Amino acid sequence: MPLVSRETHPDVATRRQKRLCIVGPPNSRKTTSIKTAYGPVAVISCPGENGAAAIPVQTVTGEPVKAWVWDEPDPAKPATAGETWRELKQVTAEILAGKHGEFRTLVLDGAHKVYHTLGKIAKQEFVTKSGAYDGRQGWPWQHDEFFAYLQSAIVSPMEYVWITCWDQLEKDDPFAKDSNDAPAPRHIQPDLPGRACNLVKGEMSLVYASQQGAGKTAEYFWLTSPLGMVWAAGLKLPQAVAEKIPLRIPQDWRVLEKYMEDTHA
Repeated sequence: MPLVSRETHPDVATRRQKRLCIVGPPNSRKTTSIKTAYGPVAVISCPGENGAAAIPVQTVTGEPVKAWVWDEPDPAKPATAGETWRELKQVTAEILAGKHGEFRTLVLDGAHKVYHTLGKIAKQEFVTKSGAYDGRQGWPWQHDEFFAYLQSAIVSPMEYVWITCWDQLEKDDPFAKDSNDAPAPRHIQPDLPGRACNLVKGEMSLVYASQQGAGKTAEYFWLTSPLGMVWAAGLKLPQAVAEKIPLRIPQDWRVLEKYMEDTHA
């Protein structure tokens, strides 16, 4: 991976602003918002992700959305976690290399499930002499593999790269103890274990998929900055640009990008 000058390769810096992680609880329309991406769009439903039915077939402007989803033709002979991991990396590399056609956007839907797949492999590969799981070796391997995979997409020539991820509650102070009367204060982070839930925020912009109201009148929106318990939000942009973007915007990438362009002007 060559080191290039931003002045001579401005497109490289521009692409970094087009990397997005959409965090939120189930049914917060993370996958549905893929329709606002610029197409053609390639979507990989990550191993174990069961929300593939929500992947749109086209964007809001009619561009195609092509999806790769997992199938288990013979439940009696399920694929191993290792086989699944190798296939995921292969298909991702093929899409990034243009072997499945030209795409403007790549979406890794349910990226938190990739970490779970790697955890299954680690528990098989890293064991002590007594047969117990050796987390001292397994956890670093799992962490490094996940971020290497994520990095391969982030630094690729793909114009836009998104991931979607569930949320989770984390203690504000990891050493604080819960009690029956006063549980330790918590905040919302991406659903990744340990340091990963913080480190992913350094890799790309995060928006938090939120909902106000219920039923047909519910309003769905993205938070672009941390708010209260929500720490899983923040835009990787020049500070002067990020400060001008509203805290709450529609769940629409094209709206967010327009704000980026307007505030850059």
